[in-house]
Amino acid sequence: MMKRIFLIILAILLLSLFGCGIDYDTSVSGEGEKESYKNDTSGYVYYIVNTSSRTYHYPSCYLVEGIKDENRVETNDKAFLIEREYTPCKICIDK
Repeated sequence: MMKRIFLIILAILLLSLFGCGIDYDTSVSGEGEKESYKNDTSGYVYYIVNTSSRTYHYPSCYLVEGIKDENRVETNDKAFLIEREYTPCKICIDK
């Protein structure tokens, strides 16, 4: 009985996490490249940039929570980040 209740609660939590329908603004940096990113409901990749550490992350990265507001920028222009020598997060972005 407890196992069944646990599974039901787990299923509800998973459905609420994946079905929340958050829509992200991908137009922050202008005309950047747009790639598919399966966890982004808008259908485009965007990155959270830490201007202090000069790294960029996927929005789902747990390190994003620790970025101060004054150091946080959102962009979908990966070419811009690479040109400015920002480095991808070693945890959430594969090279």
